[in-house]
Amino acid sequence: MSQRKFGVEIEYISQLSHPDMVLKLKQFGLPVDDYATGYAHCPNGCYSGWQVKSDGSITPQNEYEYGIELVSPPMSLSGFSELKSAVGIANKYGAVNSSCGLHVHIHAPELYASRPNAAQLNKITTEWNKVEPVLFSYMPLSRRGNTHCKAGIVLSDRYQALNLEPLYSPRRTLEFRSHSATLNYNKIASWVMFCLKFVDHLSNGESIEAIDPKAILKVSPKVIKHKGGSMFYLHRPQPNWVVESKGLLVEKQFLDLKHAWDDLREPLKLPGLSFLSDFRFPMYGNAMTQLCHELRIKGIYRSYIEDRYDRITKKFGFYSSAQNITTVFENDEADFYTEPDYVSEERP
Repeated sequence: MSQRKFGVEIEYISQLSHPDMVLKLKQFGLPVDDYATGYAHCPNGCYSGWQVKSDGSITPQNEYEYGIELVSPPMSLSGFSELKSAVGIANKYGAVNSSCGLHVHIHAPELYASRPNAAQLNKITTEWNKVEPVLFSYMPLSRRGNTHCKAGIVLSDRYQALNLEPLYSPRRTLEFRSHSATLNYNKIASWVMFCLKFVDHLSNGESIEAIDPKAILKVSPKVIKHKGGSMFYLHRPQPNWVVESKGLLVEKQFLDLKHAWDDLREPLKLPGLSFLSDFRFPMYGNAMTQLCHELRIKGIYRSYIEDRYDRITKKFGFYSSAQNITTVFENDEADFYTEPDYVSEERP
């Protein structure tokens, strides 16, 4: 497991004012930088605790009167429980819209040079260009042509999907800016894991194969048996999922695993925790399957990312560099920000 430090910047709209959100964090025992509230800054840029910041790009909406950027202190994976608590508080009193985003900083001091190094920048740019179309396909339309997370890498422009500017600051981080706004812990934790693994990959000097966002991979049948339940086979001769079991008499096909789970929980006596865990975190055979394999992302994080890739690309199609979309509050994504998350009870 990666020991690398990370930080998150979670933009959202809130019913609580900035000082009230600070009080809520403290009530749950979370460390807070008191002097970094609203537009104020900590002396000497301290990051000893959570900061409840203001950001002029966030547009309040309806009963959510305040635009908040919730900034974590530097954390490691052992701090995921603290991240979950902070996100849970924000989620109870907040919401997101497409004026918001999620930014992740990954500590990468080994990639720093006293001045930008052409060979090093070329390496980072080359590897990023291989995965960027897949990552934008993972995002809703509001992020694909957004002026705050543009495609490509331009060292002098911090509004890139991968921002290198903090690498040459005292932070020594890479900033991933492409993710859509969310107050869902699973989305944030899985994306943090992806960013960590990508930076580990850069640090190790490895090379990823270029990945077609529309790639379809063969998925081997999987035997699944839960204690007290039926044994069954799960496989995916694209695009449908097929479940075979003696208890079902005939094989059943499904467009997605959530519907399969809803239909088969009783006849297969599934534990009922979530569709990903009950189906033993299956591989989806999409471009994210290949990318997660390349980056060595496993288990629930991989399966969660692959599932979301399937759902997002079905809803919005695949990313194209010709897209030039900067939507805010548009009908094409209105339900994306309020959709129930299929695995909200899952805990990466």
